[in-house]
Amino acid sequence: MQKKEIELSKSKDALMDAMKMDKSEIEGLKTQLAEISAARNENSILRTRISELEAELSVLPSADSYRNNVAATEAKISYLEKALTGAQTEAMKLREAVNQANPEAAVREKEMLQQRIVDLEATLRSVIKSREANTKAERFSFAPEECVYLFETLTTTANRLAQSPENRDVYARARDSIAILEKSNAIQRIQTIGETFDGKVHKAARSFKNDFLPDNIIIKEEGPGFVSGTRLIQKAVVWVGKSVFNCTECFNACRPHEYFCPKCGLELTAPDGTSKRDMPQHPTELEPNILLLDKLIDLGNLKAASALIALVSREHPGNAELTKRQTLISSAERTFITSDN
Repeated sequence: MQKKEIELSKSKDALMDAMKMDKSEIEGLKTQLAEISAARNENSILRTRISELEAELSVLPSADSYRNNVAATEAKISYLEKALTGAQTEAMKLREAVNQANPEAAVREKEMLQQRIVDLEATLRSVIKSREANTKAERFSFAPEECVYLFETLTTTANRLAQSPENRDVYARARDSIAILEKSNAIQRIQTIGETFDGKVHKAARSFKNDFLPDNIIIKEEGPGFVSGTRLIQKAVVWVGKSVFNCTECFNACRPHEYFCPKCGLELTAPDGTSKRDMPQHPTELEPNILLLDKLIDLGNLKAASALIALVSREHPGNAELTKRQTLISSAERTFITSDN
């Protein structure tokens, strides 16, 4: 019995030692598992970071693109440097030209023109004063030669100074002198807007195609024209509206769809020389069309005026000036209908 107890005690001790060893191994395994789990988490974080870095790298230009950008930038810098050098050279030349220019000559010319204007104004005032003092004459008028001389002198002076800011005062006096000629009835302004184009007193600058206005109607004045009595001083520069075309060679009346004269074969053209097939449609600018509209209403051509309002209103809907004139036309049409009934 004693031996068995000893053996059992030894077996028990052996089992206890074995259990202690298993527990230590289990703890070690648990520790290893925790380390493995932490490593996996770190690996997951690293993979995420790697994906982010790869995405950022994909957005960045490639090495070739970078080199191309650098080359393009260097080329631009070289071009700008050359342009700067050229600009500096040009500026130097301009400075030399300004230094070589004689400002005294410009001053003398200005003084001469001013004196010329003063002399002409004095002449005009003297003539107007003598006209007022002459009670026997019902109407005074310049001699045609005097009108032509005065007008051409003033017009030439005004045209030369129109684009000269430093001579703006002289230009204004020249224009005022032309106005004095008009007021004194020494020259008469040629009527344009709404009138029929006449090559004797009008010069066509542009022509437009329309089928709602009278043929050869003047739709805009680009430059004034003047006469003195029956003598032409300067033609008025105008825009013309065309709806009917006649051959300029054989004067044959052509149909609307024809671009060449069926009789002689000549191409149909407008007064300014524009061919019929290249002619633009009626312009829709507001200001000149308002003036033309008022003229049509004064002439009683309400049908053409209504058609013109309809055209311009498409480009300027709700315009107060157009609405006012449309109301006036409608009222006039109702008045005519009532009077007819």
